[in-house]
Amino acid sequence: MSKGGNGLGWADQWDPHYDGDKANNVGGSKECNKNEKMDKAKAAASAGLRKTKAAATVRMVKTKVAATAGAKKLKAGTSASLKWIKGKVKK
Repeated sequence: MSKGGNGLGWADQWDPHYDGDKANNVGGSKECNKNEKMDKAKAAASAGLRKTKAAATVRMVKTKVAATAGAKKLKAGTSASLKWIKGKVKK
């Protein structure tokens, strides 16, 4: 279905690999499209992996901070408990 005066169809006008000569574009466009799709998929997966790594790193830091704070509270509580017990035993 050609539209316009230049005789190009819609697909020909929007094909990024079209060089004006239909004989040169037979079959090559499909292979290029497969490669482009694969490259785009790899790029998307790589971007997703980077985002996941960044989020995991942030969560790991938060977990470490929380664990450290919990350990300090446990140590302080244990120390206070032992002092209280020692005080009771001495009396």
